[in-house]
Amino acid sequence: MLYIYAGDDPVNEGDPTGLYEYHYLWGLGWLTNPDKLYQYFINNAHKVFPFPTGDCSMFSKGEHCDFDVAGTSDHLHVEDMGKDRRIPFEPSDATGGGSMTLKVDSWCQIPAIVACLAGDPPGSTITFGLFELPDSMAPGSNICNGDVDVLEQVGHAPDAGVITNRIAPGIAYHSWRSMAQKIAIDFGEDPHDITFIGSLSSAP
Repeated sequence: MLYIYAGDDPVNEGDPTGLYEYHYLWGLGWLTNPDKLYQYFINNAHKVFPFPTGDCSMFSKGEHCDFDVAGTSDHLHVEDMGKDRRIPFEPSDATGGGSMTLKVDSWCQIPAIVACLAGDPPGSTITFGLFELPDSMAPGSNICNGDVDVLEQVGHAPDAGVITNRIAPGIAYHSWRSMAQKIAIDFGEDPHDITFIGSLSSAP
């Protein structure tokens, strides 16, 4: 796994080039068929997201959602989604499942009295993918000689400010780890058994 942008530490380091981007992969164990896992994800927003999702209880293409991440109303919409839709730089051995991309209309991660100190700027995207990988590609998973269900999260905010670039990857890491744990719990698995497979970089 590559941590080219973040100096081998995706939680505590920002991108020195000013490009805020992350790509996290979580091994969930073997929960169910990856197609069913994807359908569960898009139809149970209130359960799988680690913060309130407003009126979005399920997702459909073009839908607008108001999230409450830090006591603010953050506006996003579903830009694209689909079964078997692949994310760039997704492992080539991925099978089944699907993905969904949210595009940011406004998002403030650190609100202040008169301004937003840090947040994903409009046009930023967050993509979620669910699929299976061979257990050999998921170090630390508790599956042997089989497939592992994987949750992937890709954030891209090329116009983010200095503060956002510095803190956002760490916030995202902990938020999306909580998402992975919630999904595992919903399928009767121990949340402590999820594994951080790695963070892939789009750099060559």
